[in-house]
Amino acid sequence: MKKIFSLCVAALAAITMTAQDIAVNIKLVAQSGGESTLLLASGTGVTSADNATLVAPLANTDNVAIYVQDDERYSIYATDGSFENLPIAFITDRMGAAAQSYTLHFEDVMGGTGTGSLRIKDLVTGSEQTIVDGESYGPFEVNTTNAPSYVAGTNTVIGNRFVINYNATGFVTDVTTNAYGWASFSYDADLTLTLPAGLKIYKGAIAGDVLNLSEMNYVAANEGVIVYGAPNTKYYFAAGSGSSDYSGNSLMPSSAWSSNTGNIFVLKDEALYRYTGSDMPANKAYLPLGSGAGAPQRIRMVIAGTTAVDNVEAEAVKAEKFIENGQVLIKRGEIIYNVQGQIVK
Repeated sequence: MKKIFSLCVAALAAITMTAQDIAVNIKLVAQSGGESTLLLASGTGVTSADNATLVAPLANTDNVAIYVQDDERYSIYATDGSFENLPIAFITDRMGAAAQSYTLHFEDVMGGTGTGSLRIKDLVTGSEQTIVDGESYGPFEVNTTNAPSYVAGTNTVIGNRFVINYNATGFVTDVTTNAYGWASFSYDADLTLTLPAGLKIYKGAIAGDVLNLSEMNYVAANEGVIVYGAPNTKYYFAAGSGSSDYSGNSLMPSSAWSSNTGNIFVLKDEALYRYTGSDMPANKAYLPLGSGAGAPQRIRMVIAGTTAVDNVEAEAVKAEKFIENGQVLIKRGEIIYNVQGQIVK
């Protein structure tokens, strides 16, 4: 059968469903009355072609927006696969010093019975419940403690709190980025990123006072890496490997640490600085430069010939897909294109 789902992001999606498929509208309602709706649909009758990208950033006071954080932010997320460990995030432009209250309402639930039931887990409180039509989760509070991406006066992303169909066996470990989005990391087994999406993984090759970063598609066992993602955000890893080549990597894992002899550098903020500690924390990475004199005071990070900071700023200008007058359009910077790549005036 066919159903039209109306979303508060002003997008309409006509999705063909069968009796065995699953669909739900999850409405996020803020304490002040702002609200936003996310549509999830799964089954043989839907494909990723039905996805719609969230239009961001938020422009008005008291705005909120809920979405699936996959390779992009989706206000409509359709798949013919599983929802297991699917991260649900939201963004708000009204975070202040005081805690804010939100509620998730479940509407127009189709399917989802037996082994196909949809569940939502709160990673902060540990609570988990089955998604039932007409029921809600909350109210729950968001503050500077449980909203790691909190930045006063700007849009705040709560991106690592809710998961659909949580499966703990899918996670092995995690890493939390600093206020600039960076972290050093290592582990004793191969890992792949689970959630939320968007974390960059780099090996590093030292040349003078520059650490040249090359992007990897997984974390190799007992290799040091530098990662970049959203500021102050926890990212989860599952067991798994990739095809990236770690040869020439100058970063060492904490498992290789024996003592602080020579010139040792570690990540701080957005660069590497001399380390004076006697022990290396677990699952971190460090850079040994030998015991000779003349070591630099600071080592900057460079990605493909561009400083890491500049490169990240350039990547911030991403394509955003949206629907207008029934037509799929793509916005990159200030220019809007249709799906054929033609500029729309």
